[in-house]
Amino acid sequence: WKLYLRRLLSDTRTIFSLGWLADYPDPSTFVSLMTSFSENNHTGWGNKRYDELVKNGAMSTDKDKRRKFYSEAQRILTEQDVPVLPIYSAVRHIMLSERVDNFPVTALERWIFKGVVFK
Repeated sequence: WKLYLRRLLSDTRTIFSLGWLADYPDPSTFVSLMTSFSENNHTGWGNKRYDELVKNGAMSTDKDKRRKFYSEAQRILTEQDVPVLPIYSAVRHIMLSERVDNFPVTALERWIFKGVVFK
């Protein structure tokens, strides 16, 4: 894996595969990946407007403004310039017994069982 990532830094391919999981429940965990200064951006792509939007979104405390900044950044990334092509999003199915209450289903799958109750 280390060799693969090192090779991407020195010889970016036209097509390659990478993935990312959210570190925390916020859009910034994904949009920050593709800034021109991100070490995770192996595409060689950069867009000053995109960088500015991501930076503004990270600095804003107003939820509506953050949403607008990140939505516009996403539009640039996925509709205008399209330097990457997401091909799938992971899905996990969970089957729980009716006897289990308060199972902590979260988007990040960080399960804390402290409040789980068995009937």
